[in-house]
Amino acid sequence: MKLERETVIAERRMQRRYALELPVDVSAAGAGVEGQQRAQTRDLSGAGAYLIAAADSLTEGTRVALTVWLPVGMEGEPVILRGVGRVVRVVPQEEGRVGVAVEFDVIDFGEGDTETFT
Repeated sequence: MKLERETVIAERRMQRRYALELPVDVSAAGAGVEGQQRAQTRDLSGAGAYLIAAADSLTEGTRVALTVWLPVGMEGEPVILRGVGRVVRVVPQEEGRVGVAVEFDVIDFGEGDTETFT
């Protein structure tokens, strides 16, 4: 049964995921959560991100804006990824942390290269 569940999840993913552990600034608004915090990506795709954040900092349904600095772009400069979306899942982790799945509505890779998801 576990294999079937994993197969269904894999088939729903339309974007390739990249295992990247990078610092990310998270700005949240709504659902009783306001403010900004630093978290860390665990993986990233064109459709969303999975973050490790402080416990009780984000809840399901919260609107968030993410800013991630990717190491180096084509010109040797860091690439800034900005994404706006919502928290779709929160999973308790060890040491007062949570895993946070974010689904992007809009993503921007630096110089105005914006993609909108509907």
